[in-house]
Amino acid sequence: MSKRMLIIITRMYAERGKCGEDEFCDNEHYSTESDHSVWHQDCNKKHAVFPQQVDQNTEQAVVVIHGYKGYKERYPKGNPQKVVCSIKQAIKDSNLELCNFEEIGILCHPDPYWNNFYQTFPIAGKKIHNNIAWVKSYSSRGPNGLCLIRNLANKAISNQSFSDEFDKVWNFFAQMPSTEMSEAIRWLSALKHRIARLFLSIDIDLQGIQEDDVNLKQLLENKDHVYYRQKLADLHYLLVGDRVKEPACGTEVAPCGYVKKTEGLQPENSKALYDVIEEKLESESNTTERWNRVIQLAGLTKCDDNFTPDLNSPIFRFMCLLDCKIGKQIKCQDVKDLLNFSWHDRDQKGIWGKINSFHDWFEELDRSIDELREIAMPNKGDRQI
Repeated sequence: MSKRMLIIITRMYAERGKCGEDEFCDNEHYSTESDHSVWHQDCNKKHAVFPQQVDQNTEQAVVVIHGYKGYKERYPKGNPQKVVCSIKQAIKDSNLELCNFEEIGILCHPDPYWNNFYQTFPIAGKKIHNNIAWVKSYSSRGPNGLCLIRNLANKAISNQSFSDEFDKVWNFFAQMPSTEMSEAIRWLSALKHRIARLFLSIDIDLQGIQEDDVNLKQLLENKDHVYYRQKLADLHYLLVGDRVKEPACGTEVAPCGYVKKTEGLQPENSKALYDVIEEKLESESNTTERWNRVIQLAGLTKCDDNFTPDLNSPIFRFMCLLDCKIGKQIKCQDVKDLLNFSWHDRDQKGIWGKINSFHDWFEELDRSIDELREIAMPNKGDRQI
């Protein structure tokens, strides 16, 4: 078997030493099962090498580079040359000779929105040495690569033999395509994060409502009269971009005018899900069915290549209902209106037939995005982390 080296750069956009973000540091609040605590090193270290003594007879070596955002942005916007320099410095500081290894694989955990980085770093990374076999990325939300990395780390930091774990990581990423399909996985994973930021707090608040007017008052205070439809408009933009020709308005339900997407919602030049579907997954089986389900759940109607909000969809009507309660004197009946809202009075057998609450809707939307992501996974059996 050829001599191999793995170079792993941990989460490059993490706050250095912050629990829940920095994979490199020993975060005492996280167990080894957490996807945030992997290598358990000193936060002041820049890198770590396993095994600790590497010579020309070493068959397998792992170099872990401390990726973090840092005070002056150690990797500003994922600058490929900055990353290359950190790799070269780690190799130099550790007195390692790349020429002693016949194959070298590079793994990094970049920000999912560094679009240019994903295109340019594999090219820059392969120029580090002639023996670079592949350059790939990993994520806590993608296929189970991080789970394999964690298993490798557990053995390495315990000074145990990690040959089997090394091979599993190597084989998994070596076979993972660096193609448009892996880009689709990354984008869909990022989309799940953004949707969670839009709706998770609403879901938690609504689940906590009791049948009295105090909790509902707290839920609605300090919100403007289009707060909830703004969330829906933002979801529409994430899904189809500027193809939404009529913003979520609903003037027949609440006087609000038009609700447009939040400025700065997406990074510049970022794609909408519609573009990813069209460019990467359109030819895959089941894509159309699953995409249509997402659109229907979001309360959108397609007309040619454009989309308009479906003012009669349950999610649109529910968001309108919430907005109607803002700024008014809350009574017990207002709470009952939300708790007794009918989500499927027009569609008992279709997708809305099994949705009975906002929580059900949120879970079904998340599940539908997951199903689209499964289409893009190289191994259909990979589980979500």
